Amino acid sequence: MECNLASSNMAGYDFEIINALLIWFSGPDCRICHDLKPKIATLIAESFPRITLQEVNCSLSHETAAQYQVFIIPTLLIFFDGAEFIRKSRNCRFNGLMQHIILNDQFMGIM
Repeated sequence: MECNLASSNMAGYDFEIINALLIWFSGPDCRICHDLKPKIATLIAESFPRITLQEVNCSLSHETAAQYQVFIIPTLLIFFDGAEFIRKSRNCRFNGLMQHIILNDQFMGIM
């Protein structure tokens, strides 16, 4: 999950090919970020392998964080077909996150 987005918008993603994207906004001094990152990466890799993972280091990419209106870390954004579907900040409950993704899958067929 070590990949920084450019400060451009979603134009870099072809949602005909990548229809599910998770962006993880974090920082190098954020303890919660470091604790949750591997858990989220494992959850997505094992349960939702079609979701593309990207990480934004907010200390290096202030513009990108501001563009996505992320003002607190950690923040997790999930996009389906280019539209924001889930936004979670601080502590993330994995059961709730999985339920949101599964519910969306029933409509979108992404998994």
